[in-house]
Amino acid sequence: MGDDRSLSQHRRVLTTPGHLLRRCQQIAVALFLDECAPLNLTPLQFVVLSALADHGARDQASLGGLTATDRTTVQVVLGNLRKLGLVTLTKSRVDKRAKVVEITPAGRELMRAAIPLVERTQERIVAPLNRRERDTLTRLLGKIADKNNLESRAPLREPRAAVRARQRSHRPGRRAAFSSRERGRPTLPSRKNDDEKPDDGYSAAVIDPSGLADHEARGRIRKIPRALSDEDQPRDQKNQTNDRQKRLHFLTNRPARL
Repeated sequence: MGDDRSLSQHRRVLTTPGHLLRRCQQIAVALFLDECAPLNLTPLQFVVLSALADHGARDQASLGGLTATDRTTVQVVLGNLRKLGLVTLTKSRVDKRAKVVEITPAGRELMRAAIPLVERTQERIVAPLNRRERDTLTRLLGKIADKNNLESRAPLREPRAAVRARQRSHRPGRRAAFSSRERGRPTLPSRKNDDEKPDDGYSAAVIDPSGLADHEARGRIRKIPRALSDEDQPRDQKNQTNDRQKRLHFLTNRPARL
């Protein structure tokens, strides 16, 4: 009876989403290495080269965000690519501690040669599915990855231009307060246009102290009273307004705890 229960439990484990995703990842890597064996290229190397080819020179931190790869893995991959002459690493002019990565002409040539092999790999991965099932699988996997992005040890971080484009697509007058959580660093909502301020007397402050590190970003939204201007209140309340402004300045400018 005990053996039957343990066998039943094991069968349930084999059908869990996490275990099935792990098996599919093993299959995908094996097929990639098989197809790209003539180029001696790995999946992570291909992702890094494609990011550099599309977005240009990048520092290692932003490159990790573009590829959803942790800092240590990025350093290992870049070290191997540099030995092969596919990328170059130079000191940043802005931050001497950072290194800027750039793809070389040999790296671009390898990318062009790898694209048909990678496409053939993807066809082999989804070969058991029909066209509709393939579209459904891709859509659901993308949904899982997007909704759980911040749970990752190395979340995907979009370029600023892409985040701004999405903000511009929002309805007029509505703040995109969560954009800092997606960009991975703390910020306050823009106040270029005073007409777009919320009418409830509050402004949203997004605090994400871990966004610049490799830890999971954990954004927290809180409401901070917005100080009223002189035109919004009687003159006998100006002293109270000054006190509110001082408290607001302290709350929004104090250092975040890591």
